[in-house]
Amino acid sequence: MIHVLRQLPIALRVWTLALLLGATVLAVGAVSAQGATVLDVITHRVTTEADSFDEVCDDDCSLRDAVFVAGDGDIVALPAGTFLLFGLDLPRPITLRGEGAGLTVLDGRRLGRVLDVTFVSGTVTIEGLTITGGKAAGGAGVRVVWRDARLVVRASAVTDNDGDGIASVGHVTLYGTTIAGNTGAGVRLLSEGGHL
Repeated sequence: MIHVLRQLPIALRVWTLALLLGATVLAVGAVSAQGATVLDVITHRVTTEADSFDEVCDDDCSLRDAVFVAGDGDIVALPAGTFLLFGLDLPRPITLRGEGAGLTVLDGRRLGRVLDVTFVSGTVTIEGLTITGGKAAGGAGVRVVWRDARLVVRASAVTDNDGDGIASVGHVTLYGTTIAGNTGAGVRLLSEGGHL
């Protein structure tokens, strides 16, 4: 392993060792010897279950705030808890990471769609979340509206939504995820370009 690490640029070695040692990498913007950025990833930590929005992710950071300030490829980390919200727009490729299905819950309270993936291309990853209580035609839990957008759902649950659990015109990939109890389809592909 050490021999392999020596072959990597110094910035990537530091990042790889930090991950191997279990450290959380909050912000990395290292520049390699060639001057190219190796990696820019920021983790935005949600600190409140309140569905508030002030466009700032500070000591009182809601899920909406964290999604708003997140850049392409960033991680939004949610603690265990139940987040009562609907109509959360995901306008860029990010990762929503919870503490585990059943521990971190996004509940739409039957007031509307829970998540709406609205960017043109890239990947949204959902990890360790339960998405429930959505109510909408064409994707009550999650809707993906662009063909080149990708949705990856890992170790999560999309359950008990009034409508389709997931509806997508893009690609959907599921890993270790429960899709059950939705009144519509579990996953509905809305175009010939959609893939499961």
